[in-house]
Amino acid sequence: MTMSTHLIVDLAFCVGFALAFNPASKFVRRFLSKHSDSVGGVVEKSADLERELELMLHDISKKEHEVDSAVAEMLRKSEEQYRAIVQNGKKEIEEMLEAQINLATERVAFEVDNFVKSLRLAAVDAASGAARSLLREELEGKERGDGGDVAPSPEHDDDIAKKLH
Repeated sequence: MTMSTHLIVDLAFCVGFALAFNPASKFVRRFLSKHSDSVGGVVEKSADLERELELMLHDISKKEHEVDSAVAEMLRKSEEQYRAIVQNGKKEIEEMLEAQINLATERVAFEVDNFVKSLRLAAVDAASGAARSLLREELEGKERGDGGDVAPSPEHDDDIAKKLH
């Protein structure tokens, strides 16, 4: 069997490449080892940083919950105070309104009472005036000589009733 030159050249190239690759692979290994050590430090630092960030995130979420609870408590207290103020305001307004209504009612009752008194006085005055005029007419009639014990007529009673009313 004869080997072709082409195959021999290819085989020689592969052997040469393998021999040349051995020192290059050592260089590449050393280079990668050296850089992987520095990269490993960065990776470790990033892992530590990640742990710290997770702790901070946990603390922040815990504090956020505390803040939410505090805000909810403040809102609840504010609402209670608001309701108490509104209730007190309503109560004060109702009391003030009731006092004003009572005062107005007393004023109206006083005015009505005064009006009734003035009506009574006017009625008494009218009745006394009518009685005076009747007495005057009666006296004038006696002076003229109409007198005597004459029974009053029904027309006379109507006149007297009209004058009295």
